[in-house]
Amino acid sequence: DKNEVLLMNFNDGLPADWNDKFSHIISCEVLCHAASKADLMQQLKRVLKPGGAFAFTDIMGADGADEKALKDFTDRNATTAMARPSDYRNILTTAGFRDVSFCDFSGHLGTYFQCMVDQINKHRDAMKSEGVTDAYLDKWMESLTQRVDIQTSKEVFAWGVFMCRKNGPIYGI
Repeated sequence: DKNEVLLMNFNDGLPADWNDKFSHIISCEVLCHAASKADLMQQLKRVLKPGGAFAFTDIMGADGADEKALKDFTDRNATTAMARPSDYRNILTTAGFRDVSFCDFSGHLGTYFQCMVDQINKHRDAMKSEGVTDAYLDKWMESLTQRVDIQTSKEVFAWGVFMCRKNGPIYGI
């Protein structure tokens, strides 16, 4: 009863009555879909309590990546432009977050993508029994296989954990 899950489009803005509502925000692999990452970061800061923490992982383009390879990826996936680690660092700082840090785990991406392929292969029948279609799984597999190939050959993606907090006393202390 302490957690609530809401299905919403963060590109439409976060509810006005959420001002200073959350002590912590955690996001995994979704911010790449934000129409305006700068606007979303302002919204997230607004809904954090003073001193609140924000941590997220996201698939990003590597700083200095091959732009054509990234464009090929974004054209096939539900994102328009991939931020770079340096972009997120600047966006978070500009939004007024403090103690911005990034743990770079980009070296693990090839393995991460391959493990996803392996899981689909291992659990395909179970996913289909839950209503996932062959067409969806085939498209997902194709995309993941392309990611493995692109990352292995060109290292165009970056991945890691960003951490920061809203100004104020560290929450809970």
